[in-house]
Amino acid sequence: MSRLIITVLSLCISASVYSQSVEGIWKNYTDDVVQSHIKVYQEDGKLYAKVIELFPHTKITHCKKCEGNQKDASLDEMLLFWDLVLEDKKWLKGRILDPNNGKHYNCEVELKDANTLKIRGYMGKPMFGKSFYWYRA
Repeated sequence: MSRLIITVLSLCISASVYSQSVEGIWKNYTDDVVQSHIKVYQEDGKLYAKVIELFPHTKITHCKKCEGNQKDASLDEMLLFWDLVLEDKKWLKGRILDPNNGKHYNCEVELKDANTLKIRGYMGKPMFGKSFYWYRA
C-alpha cells in the first residue's frame, strides 16, 4: 500500500512540473547577484524572452558589440531569445542573443523544475553549447 502511495505522489509531482509554464518573470544572476528580470512569453505559438528590468548594479546594460540597430542599444526591453517552438516538453529551434559578444546562437529552453529554467545556446548541435539558468521571480 505504501509503495502505491509513493508511486502516485511521484507521478503527481512529475505531472505538476511538466504542467508548469515557462511563461512568467525570471531572474538572471551573475556572481550570485540578480542582474535583471526577464519576461518569458508566448506569441503566435512561439516563445520569446525580453528584459523588463535592469538593476543599478547590472554589469552589462547595453549591447556594445551588437551590430545594426542593436549596436549600443540598451538591454532594457531587448529580446534575448525568440522564435522557439514547443516539441516534447522542450522549446527548440529558436535564437538567442549573447549581449557579451553581440552574437546570435541557436537556442533551446527547458523547465527543470517549477522555479528553474534551463537555457542552452549553441552552434550546430546542442552538445556544442553552454547552459545557464534563470530562476522564477
